[in-house]
Amino acid sequence: MKKMVFVAFLTAIMLSNSSYVSFDKALVPLSQAEINDLKFLREEEKLARDVYLYAYDKYHLKIFNNISQSEQRHMNSVLNLLSKYGIPDSASTEKGVFNNPDLQKLYNSLTKQADISSVEALKAGATIEDLDINDIDDFTANTTKPDLLN
Repeated sequence: MKKMVFVAFLTAIMLSNSSYVSFDKALVPLSQAEINDLKFLREEEKLARDVYLYAYDKYHLKIFNNISQSEQRHMNSVLNLLSKYGIPDSASTEKGVFNNPDLQKLYNSLTKQADISSVEALKAGATIEDLDINDIDDFTANTTKPDLLN
């Protein structure tokens, strides 16, 4: 009986200590399309954040600040996925600077639109949200990985 209790005790200790037993599933590597999508999404979320920050700095409307914070959370989520899969983050830390030339042009265009008026800044934000939705729909077609779909 003492031996059985001792074995149960040791088993419980081993199961509670992740250094002895790991239940983590091995990561299935990402396809090149998934990698490209994550990198693009990281910069696209940065574009959204940066445009909203630009509009907030210009008009001081709370909605722009609130949405920029939400976009920062999206950026952090994508960065966590990049880190999880060992993919280097190529997004610039400088506001308004993008490696993807199309996103750079879009940022320049949307901030120019935001310069016109607060209403135009709101329209620029609507454009960003439409693009996000379309791109996320496209990206979900390229993967079946649950962590990328969340």
